Amino acid sequence: MPATTWIVACNYLDRGYTLTGYAASVAEKELFAKWDAFSFTNQYMTDTFGFAPSPERFRQALQSQHFDVYYDTAAQTWYVTPPIFRFDIIHPIDILEDYLVVTRYEQVQPRLMSLRVGIGSPTKRNALEERLGEYMRAYGARQTIGLLLDSYDNIMSNMRHEAPGQLVRLANAVNKNREYVVDSSLPPLLRNAVHPSAPLPPTAFYLFTETVQVDDENVAHSRWKMGIALVGTEHPFNNAHTLLDALCHHLHLPYTLKRSTSPALIPGRQMSVLVDDVPVGQFGEVHPEVLTNWGLFYPASFIELDLDSIVTLWK
Repeated sequence: MPATTWIVACNYLDRGYTLTGYAASVAEKELFAKWDAFSFTNQYMTDTFGFAPSPERFRQALQSQHFDVYYDTAAQTWYVTPPIFRFDIIHPIDILEDYLVVTRYEQVQPRLMSLRVGIGSPTKRNALEERLGEYMRAYGARQTIGLLLDSYDNIMSNMRHEAPGQLVRLANAVNKNREYVVDSSLPPLLRNAVHPSAPLPPTAFYLFTETVQVDDENVAHSRWKMGIALVGTEHPFNNAHTLLDALCHHLHLPYTLKRSTSPALIPGRQMSVLVDDVPVGQFGEVHPEVLTNWGLFYPASFIELDLDSIVTLWK
């Protein structure tokens, strides 16, 4: 079977479908994989669109995009099967969106939004994030964003992770690259550090992200964290400690340090951060094996702050 056939077939298998036949080329009548048809009613379309498209126009629009369309008149129900190359179709709403695109949204009527104007104030966590962000911008760091989901390799293998039971795996993941929930801010930081658009070292950047970790009783806990990466030979362990000290001073948080044992960081060059004996973060130098796994060929230091813990201690 050609390599491209295997790729498309794997996309179907990832979604739980069964291969029911094979063909040497897409031009042959019997395609090598089949979806179960998506079904939805006319009422579902009306509720979603705000209007009811004519059955013939709806059929022609989808068929122009190579969908297989069947309409049960008695039940007023549509059965639509995507073409084999449309592995992005995962919900009936995706099919309805294709109809709007084909018809150039001609039937869509704009609606005025009803807004309730109120007076509010930022939460304590918002204020904490803004305070930290202001300091990091003054430090010259760039803010970036992190992905909540990543692959097994990036979260487990590349990080020298020793506890797979602590990770949350999605049973209905779209693909293998978005199958596991991050349990640390370090993987998204490293992903950004090796991105082609990343600036050359020395550089510093930070992000805010949710993390999830499963405890010994198999209960998942979500934590909101700030991660900071200092990349380049100009950012050794001492620089990370200096920046951490400045952040804690800026927040008026007296802290203590305790040796930690994260496998992603160099032994003896990593510490846990505590305030009133409450763990609030960690810092250290990223392990050379982790850097190699990610293809980052510069030394890097890492700081992580548990904002959920800090916000309860911050005054």
